[in-house]
Amino acid sequence: MWVCRAVAGVLAGLVACSVGQVPPEGELFPEDSLQGMPPQWAVGVSVRLLDSLGGLRAHVEADTASSVPEQGQVVFRYRVHVRFFRAGELIGELFADSARIEDHTGLMAAFGHVVVRSHPEGRRLETTELYWERKRQLFFSPAFVRIVTPSELVEGIGFEATHDLQMYRVFNVRGQRQ
Repeated sequence: MWVCRAVAGVLAGLVACSVGQVPPEGELFPEDSLQGMPPQWAVGVSVRLLDSLGGLRAHVEADTASSVPEQGQVVFRYRVHVRFFRAGELIGELFADSARIEDHTGLMAAFGHVVVRSHPEGRRLETTELYWERKRQLFFSPAFVRIVTPSELVEGIGFEATHDLQMYRVFNVRGQRQ
């Protein structure tokens, strides 16, 4: 929930500043409610997500982003790039045509030409549809996937993987050792 609210809050500030609109006195929206907020969008978005200690967890960049309060979603479009960090170190990157974060489930999804790279191992995942489930801390996809590592190429329909792509399970698999 906090991710969507944080991104929606950033979008609200960007939109209000860019068009010079400030709610009249007495028409403030509750801090924790997306329900009263109008749909918003921003161009050239850069959002940094921090952990509870103030450390950088992820940096999201996209050409555009919009808040869809009635659906509890933030949608990123056109050249989405997410960098993931642990203890200040870059551990992975995601590139996608579009992405969505759902407030009520914490589910994050990426669509289009989706590529995930792990650092420094150099594993690479390619698919057209990728989901991140916060509760289980897993990537998954029902779509065709290709995973390339220094020692193998694995393709299949559907998969699950840990956040660092160190452990993964591919369904309906075909592959080859390199």
